[in-house]
Amino acid sequence: IDRLKKNIASANQKSEKIRLIFSLSELGHSIHPDTITNYANLAKKLAIDLSDKPSEIWAMYYLSVTYTAKGEIDSSLNLANKCLQQIDENKIDEKLLQANLYNQKGRCYMRKNQFKEAIEMGYLTIRMAEACKNELMQIKGKTLIGWAYLEMGQLKDALYWHLKAKNTTKNQQILEKYAVLFANLALNYKALGKPDSGFFYINKAIAYARHDENLLYLTNSLAIQGQLLVRSGQGAKAELPLKEAVEKRKLIGDPFYIVSDMSQLGIYYANSKQPEKGIKICKEGIEIAEKYKIDTKLLFLYSSLAENYKVVNDGQNYAKTLEKIIELKDHVLQKI
Repeated sequence: IDRLKKNIASANQKSEKIRLIFSLSELGHSIHPDTITNYANLAKKLAIDLSDKPSEIWAMYYLSVTYTAKGEIDSSLNLANKCLQQIDENKIDEKLLQANLYNQKGRCYMRKNQFKEAIEMGYLTIRMAEACKNELMQIKGKTLIGWAYLEMGQLKDALYWHLKAKNTTKNQQILEKYAVLFANLALNYKALGKPDSGFFYINKAIAYARHDENLLYLTNSLAIQGQLLVRSGQGAKAELPLKEAVEKRKLIGDPFYIVSDMSQLGIYYANSKQPEKGIKICKEGIEIAEKYKIDTKLLFLYSSLAENYKVVNDGQNYAKTLEKIIELKDHVLQKI
């Protein structure tokens, strides 16, 4: 990242500067979104100067990604749609760009709990990725579909698509670039009551994310590892990965995952008999989730909160929280 920043600053040709900015933007998972926003805006300006429409749209795509990372989902979705519209209007043959945009839209729909729409975007991502023979994007599209089924509780369908993603290629380097697939597999097996398989895949996810220096995938995987440890009665071992996840999460600042980490910390505090800390962190997470309308994470946060009320023997608040969980589940089911 530091090398790319120096090369961008010293590049004399506008086209070279744009190329380097896009290389940096591909590492956005380990950089605060405000930084990528500044670089993407610069690339967009340079592309306009060069009348390079494809590069202008690529810059807009990276801006859409930063909006997602900042929790501005509607803005992200609108910009992705604008990109696709401009590709169509200008008859631009950029199938890889289209695949990225469809996947980006799918990620937005996941944040909005619009799972059917996310699955549709997964299919479109796969179609475009197959057209340009890009195996990594094929894996991303299949993982997106698996993620949607996982959130809907359709565990067999989720596992089918996650395994289908893993079997897309025999190229281990490509698979290692997408550690989040192995993290999803870990969640899938955990939900199916197979913790040994869950640990097998989460250990792979953490190793791949560390090797690739991908902070987003690493923090997600550490949080899931903490969750697996807590659920398997190894709560004392969960504190280290959960604290590392929270520490590194601050560098990338995504509210969607920040509240997810808070829910995991809440579960940890409940299981380690520290309910006061658990109630405090869950309430803080609920406030953030409500602000950004992250309904699926609200469900987990309230579940963690309920566990803490149960530990502290607060029957009244425990009952109220259970009622809220039922209300949230009904709300999510309406969108399936």
